[in-house]
Order: sequence, then C-alpha cells, then structure tokens
Amino acid sequence: MKSKFGIISIILASAALFFSGCRRVDNVVWSKYAPLPTEGWDPINVIPFFPWPEDSIANPADRYSLVVSVRFPATKTFAPLHLAVMQEDESGWSASDTVTINLLPPSNTPTGRGTYGVYEAVDTLTRGITLRPGYCVELQTLSVPERTQGLLDIGLILAIEKENQPLLERIKGMFPLKPDSLFYKL
Repeated sequence: MKSKFGIISIILASAALFFSGCRRVDNVVWSKYAPLPTEGWDPINVIPFFPWPEDSIANPADRYSLVVSVRFPATKTFAPLHLAVMQEDESGWSASDTVTINLLPPSNTPTGRGTYGVYEAVDTLTRGITLRPGYCVELQTLSVPERTQGLLDIGLILAIEKENQPLLERIKGMFPLKPDSLFYKL
C-alpha cells in the first residue's frame, strides 16, 4: 500500500511541476511595446506589430484576445487617446476600427497597475481571433501630437482564451481513468 501511495505522490508531484513550469501570467503568450516620441505621436507615424507567439507551446488554432496597452506618467493628466486600428494578413483579409482609450490613473493610487509613477491603460480590441500567416496590426493615433506629448509607450498584448481549469482537472485529462484510479468518479 505504501508503494502505491508513493507512486501516486511522485506522479502528482511531477505533474504539478510540469504544469507550473508552463504557466502563463494572465494567459499572455506575446506582448510588444513601442516607445512614443516625447514631443508627441504624429498621426502620420503608423506603428506596426506582428503578434505571433514565439514559444513552442502556443498553437495557431487557439483563440486569442488582442489587447492594447498605453503607458503614461502619473505626473500629468492626458486627454483620451483616439486610435485607428488596422489588422491584415497574407491572405488578403483585413479589418479596421477606431478605439478611444481613457488615460486615467487608477482610483486606488499608488497601488495596482501604477507602480513607480507609471500607469497603464488597457483595452481589449478584439476577442476570439485565430492567428494566420502574416498577421499584422497597425496602430495610428487620431489625436494631435500636442495631446500625446509625454505618453511613454504603446503596446499590444496577445492572450490565449482558455477556461481556467484547476490543476487537478488538468491532471485528470492527462491520464486514462480506471475504476480503481484515484480520480475515478461514479
């Protein structure tokens, strides 16, 4: 009986280590930021991003959310940032939209996403996208440069959309179940 318990313990410990090593923070699989000029972001300067997860555990068939993030100093008040967002891929598919991001410090300053005097405003651009070859997202400001003076940087975040399963549930899916199994339920 002790050896069976020992084997089960080793399997569970190995699975826990395996899953903790592959853990993503907030399901983020890719992110990239571009610095903005201190004198302001000119609308003729379009910033391209090529979101594609670079690690081997990402599957192009998965569904993703695309999030825009703007970082700004806590010492200045900004007007809302108006953006044009263009998406396209190699197959000729394209989509465009506009978005307004309110650049407000969090109500519970100085904790939260605003440490060291830098705040971050995020907004989800689109959900449920699949990655296709040559996928590109271009961001262009629709605000005058004077209204963007002092913004630090802008970026895109690609997060995988998966239901959050507890570790025990993920382990169950890895092994075939038998009636005498530890996880077997009637």
